[in-house]
Amino acid sequence: MHFQLSLAEEQVKPHQVTTLHLIAAFTLAGMGGLCFVLPAGSTGRPVDNDTSRIAGTALMVTGVLLLGVALFRNRWLLRAHVNRIFRAGELAVVLGLTACWLLLQYWMPAVITGLLSGALVFALYWEQQGQRQARYITVDPDGIRLPGIGRGRLLGWPEVERVLLRFGVLTVDCYDNHLFQWNIRQADFDKETFETWCAQQIADGKRKRNHADDW
Repeated sequence: MHFQLSLAEEQVKPHQVTTLHLIAAFTLAGMGGLCFVLPAGSTGRPVDNDTSRIAGTALMVTGVLLLGVALFRNRWLLRAHVNRIFRAGELAVVLGLTACWLLLQYWMPAVITGLLSGALVFALYWEQQGQRQARYITVDPDGIRLPGIGRGRLLGWPEVERVLLRFGVLTVDCYDNHLFQWNIRQADFDKETFETWCAQQIADGKRKRNHADDW
């Protein structure tokens, strides 16, 4: 028999998504304030005061609006398509800001926005991958395939002492006292049948384990 159990845990945590939105908001607002106090760049070329103030005001307003959305409309912001639009907008603004700092030779602000740009690019990729890739635990005659990088780790039946599926939680108790637990989505098979089959595999595994200890 072959069972596949889908994990309820999300690969991308909501608080991680929100935290990066907050970092972007504070960075934009801070960079807007910086536009009001910075002198001419190291190139010696003066920065037009009106342009600097307009840009600073726009950045501060953008940062405050983003902060407001992240704090008060967070559930809406966490929707996949909405989050993707905001991420792309944040990246476009931060990349443009980085280019401006580099042209004016303001190195420290350029480093800050450059690092944030890298984080936003990674977030776009990671969040999209997390939404596409569901994580599973596979249970078959070979053993229990744990979720992880690549195909994950395989627990052979001789390593397993007990398997329970109760109230949406899968518990795997190992022979060496390791305990694994995961929150599982609604299974499309009978839980009693699953546990009975696992108990039979564990019994067969124990016999193999005992033979291996006879030396």
